[in-house]
Amino acid sequence: MKPGDRVCFARHFLRNTMQYTGDVPFAVGTVEEIDDYGDYSIVQVKWDNLSGHKSVNMNNLILADRKHLEKV
Repeated sequence: MKPGDRVCFARHFLRNTMQYTGDVPFAVGTVEEIDDYGDYSIVQVKWDNLSGHKSVNMNNLILADRKHLEKV
């Protein structure tokens, strides 16, 4: 993942937070910046259709064009 990539929330994150409906499962955004903190990375995302969630743990995101490849 790098700045400029299109991302969306990962299926495991949505299931763990019980977000099955609404705007979040369908949100797509662009990575603006990645802050690396050693064990984890925080991604700054500019969402197309969300006003919140600008800072997201990288583990909770996937590349938007790879969403169909996630395990069910």
